[in-house]
Amino acid sequence: MNPSLWDRLRERTGVDVGWIERRVFESMRGYIHLLDKPLPLSLSRARSLRFPLWTCRTRLFETEHHDRVVVSRVRALPMIDGVTISMRPRSGAAPWFLSDLFCFPARVSANAWMVGPATLGDLGALTDILAGHESLPAPDWLAPLASGEGFSVRARPAEAETVFRAVRTLLVRTLVTLNTRSLPRVDGEKVRDHARSLAERAPFGKRLRRVFGRSFAMRYSELLFGGFK
Repeated sequence: MNPSLWDRLRERTGVDVGWIERRVFESMRGYIHLLDKPLPLSLSRARSLRFPLWTCRTRLFETEHHDRVVVSRVRALPMIDGVTISMRPRSGAAPWFLSDLFCFPARVSANAWMVGPATLGDLGALTDILAGHESLPAPDWLAPLASGEGFSVRARPAEAETVFRAVRTLLVRTLVTLNTRSLPRVDGEKVRDHARSLAERAPFGKRLRRVFGRSFAMRYSELLFGGFK
């Protein structure tokens, strides 16, 4: 990858998504041990045939409490750079954390939502961080699965660090909850019913399908939602 493309995006927005990705891993490793799991090269390092500047690099992990932790870096330099996170607990337990944070030339977009019954309790710290930002409701494709705990915000690139703090706060809260509480189960039937919705209806899934093709988008959806009992 030509470094000048990354430099151009960073200069345009002032956002270092690589730093955000590293902080994501630091936050997770502060609470859990991540065990690398193999992925087919077609999923771990994908490049669009239609739009060669688009790449999707994905890593798969498991932990004591999670059967699948999926972290992806999606880039179309020098215009778009983002990180997506899915942390699915073992045995169908909640909370299941889903998030994406994307940097565009004129804005930052962030979504972080919990799948399953409400389990996190008071989220006053999250409200304080996002004061002044209107949080949109859970997206239509996720609403039947979401607990209502989470947020979707759009902000200026200069506010990217604040938005990331909100994502990290919710991420850490889920990890602490998994370590300290007896947890309810996610409705497995609902998850199976909505698995395809990631590729069909979610903005991120639509972007994957349009850029990398339907086959890749469906395999990525299966990576997140498949094998759920």
